[in-house]
Amino acid sequence: MKALHGFLTLVGVSAVVTLSSCAPDRVIGHLLASEAQTNCIVGCHDVDEYPDSMGVFIPGNIYQYDECTAETTDSDVDGLSDMCEYTLAHTFAPNLNVQEYDDVRNYAHWAARLEDGGQVIILYMLSYWEDGGDTGGSSFWCGGLVFHPTGCLGHSGDSEYIVETIKYNSTTKHWYLDGVSASTHVGERVWYPVNGELTTFEISPINSFVLSYEGNARTAPTIWVADGKHANYSTQTHCNDYGAIALTVQTNSDDCVNDRVLMPLNIGLQNERNFGSSSYHLLDRMAVDDTSHPDYASEATECYWTAKTLHGWWNSSSDVGQLNYSDVLSAWGF
Repeated sequence: MKALHGFLTLVGVSAVVTLSSCAPDRVIGHLLASEAQTNCIVGCHDVDEYPDSMGVFIPGNIYQYDECTAETTDSDVDGLSDMCEYTLAHTFAPNLNVQEYDDVRNYAHWAARLEDGGQVIILYMLSYWEDGGDTGGSSFWCGGLVFHPTGCLGHSGDSEYIVETIKYNSTTKHWYLDGVSASTHVGERVWYPVNGELTTFEISPINSFVLSYEGNARTAPTIWVADGKHANYSTQTHCNDYGAIALTVQTNSDDCVNDRVLMPLNIGLQNERNFGSSSYHLLDRMAVDDTSHPDYASEATECYWTAKTLHGWWNSSSDVGQLNYSDVLSAWGF
């Protein structure tokens, strides 16, 4: 994996500081997953009996559905054990296909919960430091006009997100991806099962786009990230065909063309970036403890459960082109 010229090597190395003005973090007292593997939990040597089936087998009894949802250590009281929800969030964290020279520095956080139907919902809040805009592209709407519509402009902070629905197959003992929703300029794009594939449709059934994976089908998806604007797509073609909304027009301003690299999304260690549930907030307001951030000296903070526009830890008051993550958390039942 190549470093993104100073960007990729920074992702995930900074630390979160929880401020005293927020509720204190709950102590997450459970065996670390790495320790569980080292010490060999029950079932850790089990063999995948269905290696060609979709999804992924996670050895260890504690990672099977019945144990994941049993009455055990569950710091945020969301129906999933602490160890299981982190392991699923880490296992299914998307691989981001990004432009090598794009500024994709981020401080990704996440939340997971169990639904009544038995599926697990994982929300990845990508939390980019900034949106680079798309005013220099080849699109007429974003690059060819004398003035630049709001949808094409950059801004501090970029509150993109990806939501995954994960299910468990009790026969194969595989966890598998059963649906994806991701933020774009027009709201969300949704991929759902069609003939065994996760597919999204644009305009008509002729324009269909299928997700791809680095491993088995229906595991961690590969998401193509538009240069500068960071909208999420399933394929390069999908990305190049769409873009920002400019003067109410759906444009093709986005690009996923040259010098691409794959960046696995970093969600931190264990539950250090897990926001918990609506009843039990494990985190809320944070400062970025990373001196490489250009505006580190301002000591800016970001909130997630509390309604506040993400500014990427810049001392900014602009709300251009942004979502509150509190709205996203609420919309997805957290």
